[in-house]
Amino acid sequence: MTKTHHISFIAAVRGDGCEIKKLYPESEAQARFKISGTRNLYLYCNQHGLFRTKI
Repeated sequence: MTKTHHISFIAAVRGDGCEIKKLYPESEAQARFKISGTRNLYLYCNQHGLFRTKI
Protein backbone atom coordinates (compact mmCIF):
# COMPACT_ATOMS: atom_id res chain seq x y z
CA MET A 1 0.00 0.00 0.00
CA THR A 2 1.12 3.53 -0.66
CA LYS A 3 -0.02 6.91 0.67
CA THR A 4 -1.79 7.63 -2.61
CA HIS A 5 -3.51 4.20 -2.92
CA HIS A 6 -4.39 2.22 0.18
CA ILE A 7 -7.14 0.44 2.11
CA SER A 8 -8.31 2.65 5.00
CA PHE A 9 -10.27 0.04 6.95
CA ILE A 10 -11.69 -3.47 6.91
CA ALA A 11 -14.93 -4.26 8.76
CA ALA A 12 -16.37 -7.70 9.59
CA VAL A 13 -20.16 -7.53 10.08
CA ARG A 14 -21.99 -10.15 12.15
CA GLY A 15 -25.61 -10.44 13.22
CA ASP A 16 -24.80 -8.97 16.64
CA GLY A 17 -22.46 -6.15 15.59
CA CYS A 18 -19.26 -5.43 13.73
CA GLU A 19 -15.50 -5.34 14.23
CA ILE A 20 -13.46 -2.67 12.43
CA LYS A 21 -9.69 -2.61 11.84
CA LYS A 22 -8.08 0.67 10.80
CA LEU A 23 -5.21 0.27 8.34
CA TYR A 24 -2.38 2.64 7.52
CA PRO A 25 -0.49 3.17 4.23
CA GLU A 26 2.81 2.19 5.83
CA SER A 27 1.47 -1.25 6.89
CA GLU A 28 0.37 -4.33 4.99
CA ALA A 29 -3.26 -4.80 3.93
CA GLN A 30 -4.16 -7.50 6.42
CA ALA A 31 -6.27 -7.85 9.56
CA ARG A 32 -7.46 -10.63 11.89
CA PHE A 33 -11.09 -11.06 12.89
CA LYS A 34 -13.23 -13.49 14.85
CA ILE A 35 -14.84 -15.11 11.82
CA SER A 36 -17.64 -16.96 13.64
CA GLY A 37 -21.00 -15.54 12.55
CA THR A 38 -19.46 -13.05 10.11
CA ARG A 39 -21.82 -12.34 7.20
CA ASN A 40 -20.00 -9.65 5.21
CA LEU A 41 -16.60 -8.01 4.96
CA TYR A 42 -16.34 -4.35 3.93
CA LEU A 43 -13.12 -2.77 2.66
CA TYR A 44 -12.62 0.90 1.87
CA CYS A 45 -10.02 1.91 -0.74
CA ASN A 46 -9.16 5.60 -0.84
CA GLN A 47 -9.26 5.58 -4.68
CA HIS A 48 -11.91 2.97 -5.55
CA GLY A 49 -14.41 3.34 -2.72
CA LEU A 50 -16.26 0.76 -0.65
CA PHE A 51 -16.26 -2.98 -1.44
CA ARG A 52 -18.42 -5.68 0.11
CA THR A 53 -17.88 -9.44 0.09
CA LYS A 54 -20.27 -12.07 1.41
CA ILE A 55 -18.89 -14.94 3.43
